[in-house]
Amino acid sequence: MATLYLHCAICGRKQAGGLLSAAAWGQAPLSVGAALDHPAMSDSSVRACPTCIERDADWVTTARVALGAG
Repeated sequence: MATLYLHCAICGRKQAGGLLSAAAWGQAPLSVGAALDHPAMSDSSVRACPTCIERDADWVTTARVALGAG
């Protein structure tokens, strides 16, 4: 079975996905119609790691811009 990873849109960090680890990661929806192929995307939303969320109060915008959807 392949390991599923969470990918941070801001710093590129990868972490094995699991119930506990995924709960600490931030997830924000992208705008309607955003069709991007990026590992940090999941079901029309973007993910950011706990470190980036803590360092950037506006991490949602930063993550969207990093993906080219901002």
